[in-house]
Amino acid sequence: MAKDHNLAIFPWSPLAGGFLSGKYTCDGTKDNNSRRATFDFPPIDKDKAYDLVDVMKTIGEACEATVAQVALAWVRQQPGVTSTLIGCQECRTTASECSFNHPDPKC
Repeated sequence: MAKDHNLAIFPWSPLAGGFLSGKYTCDGTKDNNSRRATFDFPPIDKDKAYDLVDVMKTIGEACEATVAQVALAWVRQQPGVTSTLIGCQECRTTASECSFNHPDPKC
């Protein structure tokens, strides 16, 4: 709809509050220091998200990238996306997750 009206998109929380960072897996692995450990927001379909994390992990392994880098690269490549609003607990995390630019166009 935004494209039809020539509007830019500025996604908020493209990593679903950290869930799509790769810290969480369907086997129960999670980061106890993360916000989601005590405050489960934004609400997401966890079954679907676990499936997405598994797919992004496979892509990341093939492209030498983290799950978060794959997720953010996908968001950046969507039509109309001009930027994204992300937040991390540590500045070095933000810089490393945003720096993924693989030379292979399949990645």
